[in-house]
Amino acid sequence: GQFHMDKLNRELNTSHAKKLLKKIKENKKLVLEPILVDKSMKIIDGQHRFWALSQLGLPITYMIDDQISIIDAPELNSSQRNWTSMDYIQVFANKGNTNYQHLLEELEEYKTVSTIGIIAQVFSKRSENFNAYGAMDRRIKKGKYEFDQSNQSKNAGFLDFISTLHYKMSLDHRIPVNVQEAVGYWYFNPRVDKNRLEKIIDKELVDNLPRNNNLCARAIGDKYNKRLRPENRINYYVDNKGNFNFIKED
Repeated sequence: GQFHMDKLNRELNTSHAKKLLKKIKENKKLVLEPILVDKSMKIIDGQHRFWALSQLGLPITYMIDDQISIIDAPELNSSQRNWTSMDYIQVFANKGNTNYQHLLEELEEYKTVSTIGIIAQVFSKRSENFNAYGAMDRRIKKGKYEFDQSNQSKNAGFLDFISTLHYKMSLDHRIPVNVQEAVGYWYFNPRVDKNRLEKIIDKELVDNLPRNNNLCARAIGDKYNKRLRPENRINYYVDNKGNFNFIKED
């Protein structure tokens, strides 16, 4: 009872905690790292170990560091499970960061439609392409993610579009990430007819698209431009680095 969970810490991962409980139950002599607490006995590192040991009624070894705070938790984690992007998003949202609070709301809204990476990118103030997940992930984890409220409805339109495609194709799983990325290239091009884009993307096309998102975008373009007059076609190319690009119109 002397220990306290900190609401700013990541949420307890039930699956991970139960696996740890099972492991400890099978070997009660298992040596675990002490949990780390601050001067007020809030758990900074080791909440999964704390939960498992508490459930089994076993002694809890702990260390007090009066110089530490919950802000240090990601770097200090030693419970065999690294912090995910969602862990960081939840922590910064709990700390009152409105950018992360808005992002968390959108993640909840579209969690059955798309992935954290795509949703975060769609609502980001930075107009990086869908290949820039590494930079996006680093920014999220450093607390520097910026939510684009000015274009929130426009950006949500893309995820609604993906949701419409999902419903139209009667899929029992998410549309593959590479396909969502490829569709994003086309959806955000202002010259693209969204109705035509929706019409040409069907299950047969999706099932036969290559895994590479740039090649996916090219395949979608081939079908989009088919039977269109030259003046209505959207021109594009894949450069020598394999990146998909639209040709700028005069």
